[in-house]
Amino acid sequence: MDIKNTNKTKGKTDFIFDLTPGKIIDLQLNTPVLARLKLVLVGYDVGNYIILKYPAISKPTEYADVLTVGNVAIVRYIVEGEKGECVAFSTTIKSIALVNEKLIFLEYPKQVENRQLRSIQRMQTHIPTQISVSSAKTTDTTINGVIVDISSEGCQFVFKSDSGNKQVKKITIKVTINSSNGSTPTTIVALVRNSRYQGGKIFVGIQFEDKEKIKVQNLIDALALDVF
Repeated sequence: MDIKNTNKTKGKTDFIFDLTPGKIIDLQLNTPVLARLKLVLVGYDVGNYIILKYPAISKPTEYADVLTVGNVAIVRYIVEGEKGECVAFSTTIKSIALVNEKLIFLEYPKQVENRQLRSIQRMQTHIPTQISVSSAKTTDTTINGVIVDISSEGCQFVFKSDSGNKQVKKITIKVTINSSNGSTPTTIVALVRNSRYQGGKIFVGIQFEDKEKIKVQNLIDALALDVF
């Protein structure tokens, strides 16, 4: 994403509330060669610097030409939930610590840009739900969790997991949403778009099939969720 093609500019400190330790950050460095790294956020000192973990390396000189003090970097990360936006800012590498814990210190940004990722805004909620997959190639698998945001286009499903290595593959699934009034649960055909592990939970991005959108909207109306 070109950070110039954005919808709005966040305040100098507002964006920091979307950053929590352990979040994966996309770091792009353009000099002397183009490199994009997925790094873990360690923390920050508001107004002074942001700290990232140094990438795992196979040899001491790896990334030495791009991870250099003074190099310009573009930081990007996704804000999940109701916001559904990509946040980006330009910064420079302030310092690098290679003793004990290897860390990268970035200059605290003066301006932060963000772009809306969803054409339809989602409503945050907490709906008990199951996702399941059954095919000739797999055995029946059912996962219990909750939908934490939803629109007629898709939702984010969350379930607890002890393993950070666990992922949900990009496959067609059935989403079964339980009714609060005891009526028959609603089953919706959908597609897994992405998944990530954070804080003992797996967050799954789900896109509803076009033919199911009327069913989803009826469900939203029944749950009295005003998502528009």
